[in-house]
Amino acid sequence: MTIHDNFFDELWENFKAAKGDEVKLELFKEAVIASKLVLEENGHNPRIIYELLLELERLKDGFSQGPLNPPSPSNRPKDIKAQNKHRHAVMAVEIHLLMGRKLEEACEIVGEEVKYAGETVKRWRRDKPLDLTETIKLYREWLEEEHNQDKKIKFLTDKLRTHLDLAKG
Repeated sequence: MTIHDNFFDELWENFKAAKGDEVKLELFKEAVIASKLVLEENGHNPRIIYELLLELERLKDGFSQGPLNPPSPSNRPKDIKAQNKHRHAVMAVEIHLLMGRKLEEACEIVGEEVKYAGETVKRWRRDKPLDLTETIKLYREWLEEEHNQDKKIKFLTDKLRTHLDLAKG
């Protein structure tokens, strides 16, 4: 490989014009190799560039767990969107319980709505967040204050629909 004055400029133009990732990776490798050669010619130690080149090759072959492809953290935050859907599905189960259904039946109904097995929804219920208890308490208090049965049913139906819509995403 010969390196002339405009080599890196031409390489950059080719990189910008490249359409695929494979072509860009090859051009990047060419730049790394050229950089290594320039360092050697000027009497500098090119070892770090050589290690980078090796790491790129390992990464390309899918074997790298080095600095360019670190392992994923074990304490990764959970999927907030999924947790929110689970929470609203559990709320829907609790509302069904307020409407007089049994736990198994409520879990099956909500499970069908959110496209999960009833047992899965029941498991989510075991891990329910603290604010869920507070919300159910507020719903119960409202129901106790209201004496009109039609208004109670409408209130619970509206809340159920809202939580199911949020559980579906």
